[in-house]
Amino acid sequence: MEIAVKHLCKSFGDRTVLRDLTFTAGPGITAVMAPSGSGKTTLLNLIDRLYPLAKGTIAVDGQDIAGISLHSFRQAVGYVTQESVMYSGTIRQNLLYGLDRTPDDRELDRVCEAVGILDFVQEQPEGYDTPVGEAGASLSGGQRQRFSVARALLQKSDILLLDEATAAMDISGKDCVWKSIRTLMAGKTVVY
Repeated sequence: MEIAVKHLCKSFGDRTVLRDLTFTAGPGITAVMAPSGSGKTTLLNLIDRLYPLAKGTIAVDGQDIAGISLHSFRQAVGYVTQESVMYSGTIRQNLLYGLDRTPDDRELDRVCEAVGILDFVQEQPEGYDTPVGEAGASLSGGQRQRFSVARALLQKSDILLLDEATAAMDISGKDCVWKSIRTLMAGKTVVY
């Protein structure tokens, strides 16, 4: 799928964050490079429809995203935020959160192995049914990020947005996750 951003503007009060931004991201991996605080997160939030558009348009395969039902849009777009949100509950509940299907353990194993977290799951006394604590308190930042990426990959979206999704990982963890993204999102659109 192709994402076309045209003449996008966004301000917060008196502070303009994005001014007349125009670009196209097609199948493959597109990196948004800019200094910290320059609006990368805001851009991804706008693409994911977390903020209303003030000026400009965002289209997916030629269709303005404002005209797509939010439910349909969210099925087509996976988003891993820099906060790596985890919920009180089990590993399984966190991986399946928001999915409209229930993958079996073999699929969970494949995705968790791809992002380098399967060994951790298998070491837990209850495996996928191990509680993670409030907001994933029993997990490290890198583990939370790996589970968040795994959740997004299980969604099997055509578009994947990543906002510093590997920032809490070491170099080998980042390499592992990016290898899985390149493999599992081949032919799809990734923006980070």
